[in-house]
Formats: sequence, C-alpha cells, structure tokens
Amino acid sequence: MVSQKSIHIIFLSALLAFLSIALLRAAIAQENHQTTIIYSTYNQSPAIGGFLGLNTTPSARMDTSGTLRAGIGILDPYLHSYISAQIAAPLSLTFRQTSEVSSLKGDAKKQYPGVDFKLRLLKENIYRPAIAMGVQSALGHKRMAGEYIALSKRYDNFDFTAGLGWGRYGTAGHFKNPLTGLSSHFKKGRDYNSETPNSPSNWFTGEDIGLFGGVEYFLPYNGFSVKFDYGADRYTAEKAAFGYSNGAAWGLGLAYTHNDWLSASAGIQGNDKVMGRISIKGNPAKWPLKNASYSGSPRPIYKKRPVRTNSARIISDASQDDINISDIWINEDETLLFATLHLPEGVPAPRHVGRAVRHIIGNTQASVEKITLTLQTKALRGTRISIMRPDIEKALKNKSVSANEIWQNAIIEDSSLKPPPKKQKESTPFLPPKELSVSSIVASKDTPPSLKQI
Repeated sequence: MVSQKSIHIIFLSALLAFLSIALLRAAIAQENHQTTIIYSTYNQSPAIGGFLGLNTTPSARMDTSGTLRAGIGILDPYLHSYISAQIAAPLSLTFRQTSEVSSLKGDAKKQYPGVDFKLRLLKENIYRPAIAMGVQSALGHKRMAGEYIALSKRYDNFDFTAGLGWGRYGTAGHFKNPLTGLSSHFKKGRDYNSETPNSPSNWFTGEDIGLFGGVEYFLPYNGFSVKFDYGADRYTAEKAAFGYSNGAAWGLGLAYTHNDWLSASAGIQGNDKVMGRISIKGNPAKWPLKNASYSGSPRPIYKKRPVRTNSARIISDASQDDINISDIWINEDETLLFATLHLPEGVPAPRHVGRAVRHIIGNTQASVEKITLTLQTKALRGTRISIMRPDIEKALKNKSVSANEIWQNAIIEDSSLKPPPKKQKESTPFLPPKELSVSSIVASKDTPPSLKQI
C-alpha cells in the first residue's frame, strides 16, 4: 500500500514536471519567434503570511522596487498582520505580528512577532525560472520560523512555483536536509515552542526538509486569479503545544486585485478550514504629482541592427526599467512593429515613450522601420504614436541631431483606426486596457522632450 508520504512526493514531483514542461515550451515558443511574457504584467498578490506567493506557500515573485504593503491574513489558528517593503529590486522585508486566535472576535492567546525577508537569487528569463531564498522569522519568535528556496516560472496565464522548505516549511519531512553533509551544525533540532528568539544560527537547520509547490492561473477577468498550492507545514509546534488538528496540505483560493492597490483573497485549506486575506499597497515613487525615475541609464544604441525580433526580451528588459510593454506584433511585410505601452500616472508621456522605443529597437529585426505604440492607462485606450526608427538611430548616434526632428516625423492618430494585418497570430495573452489621460500626453509639454529625457 502506498504511504501518504509517498503520495506527497509523487504529487510534488508531478508539479516539478509541469514546471519543466513550462520551461521547455517557453523556450520552443521563443525559437519560433512567438511572443512570450516573461515578467508578469499581471498583479502578483501576497499569501496569508504577507509574502508574495500562493495561498500559504511563498513564490519567487517580487514587487516593484519601492512598493509598500500592509494587510492581514487569517487561517486557523493564526491571524497575521504585516507591513512589507520592497526595499530594493531583489530584496523584500516584512514586519509581521502573528497572533494565536480562536476567532476574529476573541483576544489573542499569544503573539509571535517576526521579521521576514526574501532575496531574489536569479531573475526569470526565457529558459530559467526566477529563484528566490526567503527566511520567515529571521529575527523573532521561533514558532513561525522557517526558510525556503522557491522557483517560479510563467507560461502564458499560468505561474508555476515549486520549492524546498526548512523549519516550518519542512516539517512534512519529505527528504533529509542536504546541508547536513556540509556541517554537523545543520543537524541540530529545532524547538518551535522555545521562548528564545530565532537567530541566523537557526537558519536552514533540522534533520528533514519538505517540498512545496503550486500554480496560479490568471483568469480572463481583470484582476482575478485562482491559486492552488500544496504545502509542507504540518503544524508540529501546534500539535505539541495544544493538540491542534491541522487540515489537509492542499489549499485552493480565489484572489482579486482592484486597480493595483487593493488585493483580497478567500479560500479553503483542505476540506475543513477557511482562509482569507486583504491588503493594500502603494509606491511613493509613483504617487500623483511625482515624476517617474528609471533604474539606470537608457539602453545604448547598437552598432548594427539585430537579426531577429526578440519580443520576450523587449518585455523583460523594459520591465526592469518599470516600463510595461505588451501585445507586440509585426505586420505582414515586416516593416512595422506594433505594441501597447501602459502609462503610469504622473509620468511625462514623451519621456516614457522615448525610453520604451529604445528598449524596442534594441531587440527588433533590421527590416522594421517604424514603431507604433498604442498608449493605455487604466481603463482607457488612448492615442497611437508612430515613430520612425531611423530618426531615433540618427539622434542617438549623432548628438547634434535635435529631438525636434524625431517628433516632426512622428505620426499621432486615433487608436480606433484599423492597423494593417498581423504577420501571424501571436501567443501573447490579451492584457486588460488601462486608463489614459490624453491631455497628459498632448498638453503635458509645449515643447518636445530633450534627448536626455528620451
């Protein structure tokens, strides 16, 4: 008879197989010149504990640098409240207070504060997943302490996650801790009910580790996604402390994000426990009346035009500069490239367009001579702007060329006009349109931007 532990391992091995298939299919799509989104334009949302993830398990996803989050999540027997900050592109920090409660109305029986962090080790690209390492209760009470390494890979509307867990995340004991072969330090046991604060000396210790994983599917309804995960936390401390009976290891939830600032989810853990979460977020750098700042210098101009178009590279490179480009396609004679550019609020549109075009031409085949961008902000589709590629190239190669010449040849037209036929049907999923203030495009500046702005 197959043991329950074997079933867990089989399930998680199947999930890893799906992750591998997603990697392979994404690579094949790229080789066939199909458009694939690598860095999500969908809204990632937190798990119950405050970190970005699925229902109860973490993922390798990160917020935009500077993002602040605050929220609460509940799953018997805990209520989690937290404030988190993406203090750098690869590093997230969370201040969490976990309360042991029997109901939302009752007082907390005990509280377990902690400081959590997540560090991105590798960015996702067309061939590999994003990889992150995280520590829960890096400093704080040992009850919630756990460490993990998570891998996340997107394929179309699916975002797969799988990982290894230590501490709370490894109490399922699927495998022996591989770090024990490096040092006897990692063999020491862990007492989750100890009142001694957790410290770095406790990280990644313990005889056993666990496997966790899951998938998030982004529905074709703006802001909605379904999350399914399978965790490796078996509530060892709670069973020892007060005879807690934990539910099944799987969780299923429905998440919704409204206008990129309010997020909520509800779901079930196993077949007998209900969980819920609500959070808000904001980024001070993107608040109204503040101009956008970009992560680095603009992309340098190439010496020779690229041989082929790499749509995935355009999207991923631009996303690192907080530029959201989607729905990229080329016309039948391969001379025109079309894309959608999502404008954040409070950003000078000409400057944002200029930066986006530089990312596009750096990864676009030599035959393309014109770049056409449809501008969107929130729920409104706005102006369509066409810029000649040779004008950009001349301006960047010859510093004496004025930016006025670029805008003199630019074409601004209504986005409702029908574009030419596509070269082929692309696999990029449709992204919900975003609202645009046309006045911010036309009337934001009486004169065109300088070359430095572009």
